[in-house]
Amino acid sequence: MKIFAFNVLRTERIASRGIGFILAWLLVFVSWFPCCAAAGKEDPGDLSDIVYYFAYGSNMDAVQMERRCPGSTFLGRASLEGYGFVYDGMSVTRKGPVANIVKSPEDVVWGALFILSRRDIASLDRYEGYPTAYDRGILKVRDDSGHIYEAVVYMRSYRNSGMPHEDYRDIVVQGAIDRGLPDCYIHSVLN
Repeated sequence: MKIFAFNVLRTERIASRGIGFILAWLLVFVSWFPCCAAAGKEDPGDLSDIVYYFAYGSNMDAVQMERRCPGSTFLGRASLEGYGFVYDGMSVTRKGPVANIVKSPEDVVWGALFILSRRDIASLDRYEGYPTAYDRGILKVRDDSGHIYEAVVYMRSYRNSGMPHEDYRDIVVQGAIDRGLPDCYIHSVLN
């Protein structure tokens, strides 16, 4: 209660100096509720508050992305040069190999570019199994207008490739269709 009384007195002094009633009460609110001042301070890495994210697998699917990252904003399709798309490894949850990218100088990976918050990245870290199943890196991707973004990308070391479970592949393909990826890429690479 002493803190509140002190802040009210400090607020009255500020208001009497002409800074304004709203600013004064804002000061009281922030100092009285320290949890509000600290909101959003969780740090899942050295990322800024807003980050770009490049999805190339099942996270292109609108329903899945909304569930995992409800605060995300889809910017448009984008491409990543010097990497190739593969279904590899073994996911128990997805019942087979899952999406991954591997360095490949001649190839291009198409995907969806999003704006995410730190909270969204922390959520994706859990879903992607970072840092045990997937690594998280920053790579340069290009949108259709040629603008280059430094985007978070999840990837891992190459494992044996294989055919994904049909249900998983359908999610990836539907996400690619919904996000406007090139038809030839969808049919030749994702399918």
